[in-house]
Amino acid sequence: FAPHGYCENDCAELLRARLPQIRCSVMDWFSYRDGVWEKTNRDEFRPMARECIHPRQRQARRIMDVIGNVESAFQVRASDFYGASRILNDGRILINGSNGVIEFSQPDNVRFRSHSPDDGFLAKLNTAYDTQAACPAFDSLVCSALPAPADQELLQCFARSILYPRCHYEACLVCFGEGATGKSTLAEGIRLVLGPSLCGSLDLADLCDSSSYALPGLKHKMLNLGSELKATEVGESAGFKKLVSGEFLNVRQIYGSP
Repeated sequence: FAPHGYCENDCAELLRARLPQIRCSVMDWFSYRDGVWEKTNRDEFRPMARECIHPRQRQARRIMDVIGNVESAFQVRASDFYGASRILNDGRILINGSNGVIEFSQPDNVRFRSHSPDDGFLAKLNTAYDTQAACPAFDSLVCSALPAPADQELLQCFARSILYPRCHYEACLVCFGEGATGKSTLAEGIRLVLGPSLCGSLDLADLCDSSSYALPGLKHKMLNLGSELKATEVGESAGFKKLVSGEFLNVRQIYGSP
């Protein structure tokens, strides 16, 4: 702990030295672990802050002052965080895999490197990057569910667009057909590659309703999978079109600000 005689800056410096890698955005705390910045409750560090203050000077208010000092020191912008992919100013595309970062500078120039906290990723793919990986079961399912080569290519084009960090292609895929023909199984295969943290599951009614409290949950998601499609829900489609096109949409969480 700090020497006798309370000094907030001294105690905060001691706490900063003991903390893991931390970043703060307003009052939200994030700690870096295994390639992603995970949202953390700052109250978890109150015992650590208490230990940095001399026993004779420990008070609840001072503990919170020390945490607040650290919170101010580690402030970053909310825009410094990304989902599992991003585009750098020089045009390079970064995708955060489970075992490292895939970096594309050109379509034929791919580099694989270790995770870095400077990337600002809040999530990562559920799968590892492996140039030798094969997926015979999924390939077989695609061939049986979509016999036409053009349909197979369309599915693969859409799957590739999911990894692109922007909605540049304004792509939305609608799969229709009889039951038990492999639609849900194909979608599940794609979902498992991304992982649950990168997939939403809002239905068309929520996507079309700009006042839906569920829409903020799509932030940093790479894909939304809706299992059912009802034509009667497309009456007000302006919000849905904005989502597909990557336009800004004014939404808010329940009891929250827009």
